[in-house]
Amino acid sequence: MKVWLIQANEPIPAVDKNQRPFRTGMLAEALLKQGHEVVWFAATFDHYTKTQRFSVNQMVQIEDNFQIQFLYGCRYQKNISLLRIKNHIQIAKQFKRVSRKLQEPDLIYCSFPPIYLAKKALSYANQKNIKFVLDVRDLWPEVFERAVPKKMYWVTNPIFRYLHRLVNQLYRNSYAVNAVSNECVNYVIEKSGRKKKKYDSGYFIGFPNRYQLSAEESLIARAEKVQIIFVGTLSNQINYDLICKIAMKLKNIDFIIGGDGPLSEDFHTLAKDLPNIQFKGWLDANTIQQYMKQASFALIPYYDTFDFQLGVGNKFAEALCYALPPIVLCNGVMKNLILNNQCGVFGKDAHDVAFQITELLDDDIKYQNYVKNAHHLYQEQFDSSKIYPNLVNDLVKLQEE
Repeated sequence: MKVWLIQANEPIPAVDKNQRPFRTGMLAEALLKQGHEVVWFAATFDHYTKTQRFSVNQMVQIEDNFQIQFLYGCRYQKNISLLRIKNHIQIAKQFKRVSRKLQEPDLIYCSFPPIYLAKKALSYANQKNIKFVLDVRDLWPEVFERAVPKKMYWVTNPIFRYLHRLVNQLYRNSYAVNAVSNECVNYVIEKSGRKKKKYDSGYFIGFPNRYQLSAEESLIARAEKVQIIFVGTLSNQINYDLICKIAMKLKNIDFIIGGDGPLSEDFHTLAKDLPNIQFKGWLDANTIQQYMKQASFALIPYYDTFDFQLGVGNKFAEALCYALPPIVLCNGVMKNLILNNQCGVFGKDAHDVAFQITELLDDDIKYQNYVKNAHHLYQEQFDSSKIYPNLVNDLVKLQEE
């Protein structure tokens, strides 16, 4: 089976140095291991490092059955900006141009967003009578509506109404809809009026098991001083104020913050009087692994908004992989997972979170059980070596129908 994977913004381990695979990368690995042919459409502009990989469209041959087709898009610095919209329009146009020259695939598996690229890919699939699976990773335009001040609604409402219509057409007209949870799939179906189909299903993002620590290894590797870790993009999705309030109540615990992003400076300013918040900047995969091994908890510091309530991000899976109890600050799927499996901390205010962490640290047996339960949950539901072969099997069945 020849598969086109469309994902503009993930790191590409075969091209980007010291990067681990994300969702599309793990799916590509699973497809290749089962003997399928893969063409991955990605953007020339690296969303995470904000650098250009290539100045024009570029096809890169990784191995016999694996190619990366880079689509040119302009630079942008802010994730919510007109330049980013321009970038998305450009890569969508480049997909339309490039796709005409390539051999047709048997199946297209398209990450969503961005909206315009998904729209062009669906249009191509319909013209060629190719089955099209939409993998919903983030809920656009909802996340942008949340960021718009109410006083601007009179300007933005017509734009968002148009985008909602466009997105609902994508949802309804895809052969199958996947997402990062079953709850997210159900939201998409209800929002768009789509009739649920056989292969509409949620698949957790998962995390590669080559990083996995057993509960015993995890407990041995912990640093002498308790550390709480977060590594990720410092964007507007993170509740920095709540992190600082928790750190203020837990002054004897180090908060290790890895990564960079558009709100990095704002976070530094908020935390300037908190010496236990330690900023490490951008980290490569090997350094992240070292810090994760030493930590006692992993912070999942996203706002309590409906998009995060419906999703389970890679940071959650990564925490479980290292047998780290996650600290979750929002309701929804992640909260239910840690409470049902007794493997993490949920709280909506600093006092509650700090109290639970202190209580766990004062009870060695309970903490050790949480570590063991986190490891067990990873093995049962978040091991990428199980998730993606199962997804590939489902895609083969879908394509053969």
